[in-house]
Amino acid sequence: MPFDREVSGAVDSHLSCERKDFESKRTFKPRELGMNEHGASLVFHITFYEIYIHGSEGSNDLWKVGKLYNDPKKRWFRQCACTVLARSSLKLSRFPNEVASRHKHDHWTILHLTPEGFGKPDRLVGHMNLAVLSIVTTSLDKVANRWSELVDFLRVLLEGDNSLLDPVRHDHLLFDNEDFSRSREYFWAINCLAEFEASISANIEQWEEFRRYLKPIEDLEQGRANLPSVSRDNLLKNLLERSDAYCARLRRYQRFFQDKRTATVALRDGLFNASSVMESRAATRLGENIKLLTFVSVFFLPLTFCTVRSPITKSPK
Repeated sequence: MPFDREVSGAVDSHLSCERKDFESKRTFKPRELGMNEHGASLVFHITFYEIYIHGSEGSNDLWKVGKLYNDPKKRWFRQCACTVLARSSLKLSRFPNEVASRHKHDHWTILHLTPEGFGKPDRLVGHMNLAVLSIVTTSLDKVANRWSELVDFLRVLLEGDNSLLDPVRHDHLLFDNEDFSRSREYFWAINCLAEFEASISANIEQWEEFRRYLKPIEDLEQGRANLPSVSRDNLLKNLLERSDAYCARLRRYQRFFQDKRTATVALRDGLFNASSVMESRAATRLGENIKLLTFVSVFFLPLTFCTVRSPITKSPK
C-alpha cells in the first residue's frame, strides 16, 4: 500500500475514533539496478475517553463530546484516540559479500497523532521498532492518566459517602423520587461502564498484540541498532517494563469498571423490585378502599331510594 494511503487511513481512523486491531506488514519489491526495497509498516491505534475541560454546548469538536452526569464541576467528557503510524525503507544489495553495507540505508518515518495535552515524545533513537516503543510507552502513560480521572469521577458518583455504616441512608437506596433521578443515574452509569470496559479492553489488547510483534523482531534485528548493544538492551528493557506497568494500571481500571457495573446493576434491580413492591401494596390498598366504599354504597343506597319514594310529609291541621 502506498504511504499516502496509509497516512490517509491512519488519519481517518484517528478522527473517527474507530477501534482497529494492531496492524503490521512487510513488503519486498523489485527495484531497478538489481536493488530491492524491504519496507515495514505498523499502526498502533487506541481509543479512550477523557474528561474534557474545554467542552461547551454546541462546540465544533471533531470528536464526540458530552456532559458528565450530575458533576458538581459541570465538566464534559469525550471519546478520543492516539494513533502511531510507522514506515521504514531498507535497501538491500544483491551482492551477498557486501555484508557491512546491507543495513546502511535504513530510513523510517513515524506519524504520531494525539489529543491536545499529550506533549512531545522523548528523543527517538535506535531502529524504528524501538522508536515506536518509546512513543507507545509515553502514550500508554498519558492514556492511563486519562482513565484514572474517569475512575475517580465514577467512584464519587456511584459510591459517594459510605452508606454501609448508616442503615437508614442505605435503605434510601431502594427508593426513588418523582423525577426518577436515581434510576436515570443508574441507567447512565451502566451504559458508560459497559462502553468504558469495552474501550479499555481494546487498549490492553492493542498493547498485547504490539508486545507479541516486538519479541521476534528484537531477536532478529540485533545488528541493526544504532546504539551500543548494552545501552540498547537497557533502554529496551526499561521501555517494556514501563509499558507493562501502565498496562497493569489499565487492567485494574478494567476490573473497576466490571465490578462497578455489576454493583450498579444490582442496585438498579433492587430499586426496581422495591418500587414494584410499593406499587403493588398501593394497588392492594386502593382495592381495599374501593371494596369498603362499595359495601357502604350497597348499605346506604336502599335507604336513599326509600327516602325518595316515600317522603315524609306533614299532615294538615
